[in-house]
Amino acid sequence: MSSDSAASIDSTHTPAEAEAFIPFILDDLVEKCLAEADGLSVDQHDAFREFCDLFSATTNFQSHRAMGSLDKDYAFFNPDSEMRTMASTRADREEAGDRVVDSFREIAENANYRRLSDEEIEASFSEQSLIKLRTAVDLDAFDKMECWVRGGDQRTHTFKNWKFQDIEKDVSVWRRVLLLMQFKEDERLTENQLKAKKKANLPYEPGKIYLYQYKDVPAADLEILFPNVRVSMNRKDQIMLGIPAVAATIGTIIKVGTKIVLVAGAVAYALTNTFELNIPFFEKEDFNAPEAKTLAIVVLGLLGALGGLFFKQYTSVKNKRIGFLKEVSEHLFFRNIAMNKAVFDRVIDDGEDEDCKEAMLVYYHLLTNRGLPKTRKTLDATIQDWMQSKLNVVIDFDIDGPVEKLSRANLLSEDAHGHLQALPLAQAKQALDQSWDNAFDFS
Repeated sequence: MSSDSAASIDSTHTPAEAEAFIPFILDDLVEKCLAEADGLSVDQHDAFREFCDLFSATTNFQSHRAMGSLDKDYAFFNPDSEMRTMASTRADREEAGDRVVDSFREIAENANYRRLSDEEIEASFSEQSLIKLRTAVDLDAFDKMECWVRGGDQRTHTFKNWKFQDIEKDVSVWRRVLLLMQFKEDERLTENQLKAKKKANLPYEPGKIYLYQYKDVPAADLEILFPNVRVSMNRKDQIMLGIPAVAATIGTIIKVGTKIVLVAGAVAYALTNTFELNIPFFEKEDFNAPEAKTLAIVVLGLLGALGGLFFKQYTSVKNKRIGFLKEVSEHLFFRNIAMNKAVFDRVIDDGEDEDCKEAMLVYYHLLTNRGLPKTRKTLDATIQDWMQSKLNVVIDFDIDGPVEKLSRANLLSEDAHGHLQALPLAQAKQALDQSWDNAFDFS
């Protein structure tokens, strides 16, 4: 990927306009429902809030119970863990690694993230970045690598064009990005990959599974998130450093070289008229001649000038690279949300919130439309229209997930014609209370 001209950023890689993600917290959504609830009396408002609290607590308990084995499996691969793992075979660890990836996919999907395909990732790498760097990522260095995104939108950024004028351009941004990476063992890397790893001095442990969660990432800047990204100057920076370097080198050679030619001519004339031609010029007795000393001083002056010039250019390139790394570090520092085990915890919580919001919306719209038959299709359209008209948000509501969850909890039923019917509030609260009583059965 390159970013030779930030002004020409390609925004064709646009995140989807409608997603299943609901960008409101549960309590606010509940209160909005109650404020609009024509089918619920004021006396039922508290009962509806209690239902939502009970369902949220039940979902939290069931979610963490279902993910109970995740901590044990990830212990083999957590680069931050202080715990020692019991001896296990390589096959056991590989199976545990597969289960970690499967769990990651499940909780990411449950939190309404979408997995980017390899083609989408490659397309992002080929786009020009907001950061004015030339970058490259070797995806073959990973055993496992997945990127999940959520909450895409368009944002306006200001850039400098080649005339150094400010211009505004819309760019695609992901509000949340998840990365899962497992580096290959060193013995499985190619010679070039080993050289790149040694040169970059990457502090990762081969075989460990690294997880990252970021926010507000431009779709064209995904490669900056990878720890093995290689950065270099773009054409503009190369030209800005190269032209002065070439001009200074030529100027130095002309300035000092002219003196060398003049002094060399004078020395040659003096030697041919003072000494025999068969006497070597740099013999000890001849090198003490004033002309030879002058020539040596001028030559050393030229070498010193060129050496100083090269050192100055090397320092400029070095400082430019430090500036690049600082820009990348700031880019990551202000966007990083969580790493490794903390990513699982956060995304599991996000999934629980999404489950509760979706189920609450389904139950609410069935409860306030009693007597009017609703199928999954019509209920899905009703909820999407309600979100757009009441909250000015376009979502692609996932009706099947919450219907299945409410059905398993015996909170709604579906007849042979596909009509959905919600359990009345009082009975629904009793059903949830009973599920708590039966959470553990030690009889």
